[in-house]
Order: sequence, then C-alpha cells, then structure tokens
Amino acid sequence: MKTPRYKILLRKSVSSIVSAIEIYNKPNFLYREESFSILATNAWELLLKAKVLKESGNKIAEIYAKDHHTNADGSKSEKRYIQKNRAGNPKTIGLYKAISKLSTEYSVNIDILCKENIDLLTEIRDNAIHFRNEDKLLSKKVQEIGTANLKNYLAVIKKWFNYDLSEYNFYLMPLSFFHDFDNADAIQMIKSTPESKALLRYISEKEKQHDTSPSSQFNLTLKLKTKFVKSSDTDALLVKYSDDPNAIAVTVKEENIREKYCLDYNELTQKLRKRYKDFKQNQKYNRIMRGLKTNKNLCNVRHLDPGNPRSAKKEFYDPNILKEFDKHYTK
Repeated sequence: MKTPRYKILLRKSVSSIVSAIEIYNKPNFLYREESFSILATNAWELLLKAKVLKESGNKIAEIYAKDHHTNADGSKSEKRYIQKNRAGNPKTIGLYKAISKLSTEYSVNIDILCKENIDLLTEIRDNAIHFRNEDKLLSKKVQEIGTANLKNYLAVIKKWFNYDLSEYNFYLMPLSFFHDFDNADAIQMIKSTPESKALLRYISEKEKQHDTSPSSQFNLTLKLKTKFVKSSDTDALLVKYSDDPNAIAVTVKEENIREKYCLDYNELTQKLRKRYKDFKQNQKYNRIMRGLKTNKNLCNVRHLDPGNPRSAKKEFYDPNILKEFDKHYTK
C-alpha cells in the first residue's frame, strides 16, 4: 500500500526537529542557536503542510504556491497558476500561508501562544546572520523560546496526528547543560550588537504581552533550570499529594522545605535590585511584601519554637515570588 503524502512530510518534520535537538546539544558547536532555529522552523513548516494534505485528502496541489500571471496588457489573469522554481518544479506554500490556509479553508486554528512562539523562532532564524556566539543574552532567549517550541510541537503533533515520538527511541533532552547562562546580565547587553539588541527588545515586548503558566498547554517562552542533586535511595517510592486517608505517608524534612523556600529577606532584596531598573527599598516595596507574605506558596514563616507562634521568627521565600514583582517594577 502506498504511503499517504502527508505521512511522508510528517516524518520529514520529525526528522528535522530531532536534528535540531541533536545539533543544539552537541558539546562544541559554534552555530548552535542559528542551526536550531533554522531546523525547528523547517520542522513546523513541514508539519503544517502535512496537516493541509491530511485535511485535503492528500491533494498535493493544495500545498503548491499559486499566483496570477501577468497578461500582455499588464492586467492579471483570472486563473491562478502554479509557481515554478528555477529548476522548473512547483513551489510550495510557506509556513504562514499554511497557517492561514488551515484556518480559512479547513477551520484548523492554532493556539495564539503557539503561533507567537513560531513567530519568535522565525524572527531568530531571519536574524541569524547578525548573531554573535558570545552574545549570551540572545543565546539564553533562544534557549527559552526553543524549549517552549519543543513543548508546543509535541502537543500539536500528538493532537493532529496522534504521533508517538518514542518510536525513534529518542528522548527530548533539556536544551541546557553547561551554557553558563546565569552569567548573562546587563553588562552583556552593552556588548551586544545593535542587531541583537533590537531582536532582544522585540522578544521582550512579546513576552510582556503574554503571561502564562509553564503548566499551560502552549507557551511563548520557558526557562529550563538544570541542577545536580543527591540521588534518592533505589528503593524509594514516588508518591503524589492526596487527601485520601489510605495514601502513603510522606515525611518532609527540614532540607526539603529550605530547598523550596531558599531566599531570606536580604537575598530576595538583592535579587530585586539586580532584576529591576526602578526598584527602591521604600514604602511601596514594604506594602507589596506585606501582601505577598500572606501567600503560603511564596512565603514560609519559620519560628524558633515551632509550637509557640510568639517565638522569634524569620521569613523565607520561594524564587517564584520574583514573578509577582514583575507586575510592579520594570526589568
């Protein structure tokens, strides 16, 4: 039985996204971000064309680029003709035309965050010639956009084609390991090229327009943290929180709490000074802090005598509290 055309494009799309991940994770590759953006964008274009073919019943003409010919008198022909490339072969539609075609002709809409993420990745691809490998701020942003892009890709390919990537025996590794992105700061921004600064501003504007949770189905950007922790015992049980009286009991140790609430007041304040250009330790700051201290997910109050609420105490904060200050200060 002949393989449907859409499945051929689908497999090429998966090959492209897998290649993007493999190249990004190479230990020493100087064209890392540029190559990832080119291959990942290509993977999306192939995926979208595969969806057009599937929806159209595998009519290959549906992904051909068509245009009106110019008549001898300068007017445009009523009929649209298939465009040809220099070799004389039919040209196919691009990424954005495929998105539009799916929406207008087949009522297949793509989530706005997914589309915006593709926009950012495409912008990075189009600006690749201006990249500098030592520009850590831009590399960091490519990583965050790329991480969200992979998450979105997996969600779409599962929804549209029920496609299982495990058949490739390939695990999507984190797009980060020893890239030293934590050292990318304002000083790095000064060293960036004018083109990189313009691209970073564009990305920042898009991020301000969308504030979503990492648990959302689709994301614009995602920060991926990598750290080393001591391995648990081999016979340890994995459990989830439950109010079921028959659930397995779990003991939370002191180090577990400190791992989550790892910032004291002074450490948090220092991070805020570095994070925002208009931050001041004044009444406004104190007012915001009073409100956030009531959120037990962000603040944990430690008493010297746990059984005595009147004993000396100290507050510790979850790093996620930084996101709350984004609503009040300018990065």
